[in-house]
Amino acid sequence: MKTTQLLLLVIVLAAVGAIIGVKTWSGMSATTPTPQPANTAAVAVGVGPGTLLLFNRNMGCQCVMKLYAAADSYFNKLDPEVAAAFHAQRINADESPELVEAHGVIVAPTIIILDEEGNEVLRQESRITIDDINAKLHEILAQEGEL
Repeated sequence: MKTTQLLLLVIVLAAVGAIIGVKTWSGMSATTPTPQPANTAAVAVGVGPGTLLLFNRNMGCQCVMKLYAAADSYFNKLDPEVAAAFHAQRINADESPELVEAHGVIVAPTIIILDEEGNEVLRQESRITIDDINAKLHEILAQEGEL
């Protein structure tokens, strides 16, 4: 009976180890987005109608990586002309702690729209809704007469 229990324990431990290994490995799949860090000079305000910042991460558990990937996907769906007008920047929160602190970011993903004076006019945290972001960007462009 002792040998059977010991064998069963070894099998269970091996299975748990295999599951942990597979989950860890699959969390770093090829489809994981790699946000591009922004250089602090590129995030300067005062040029054009404003600035659009996406604070994201490239590390985390598999469920959180899906949230980061969704935010990155929404960011990629922005109208290219609008994104260019707002100097859209992806900021890796892990690699840019000074920007995270400067903008009071406490969760990723966070999207912030700054007006041309650097005042925050929209902030979305965690669950990003592209329609609200697009509407605000177009509203600012219309006010500037650039749309």
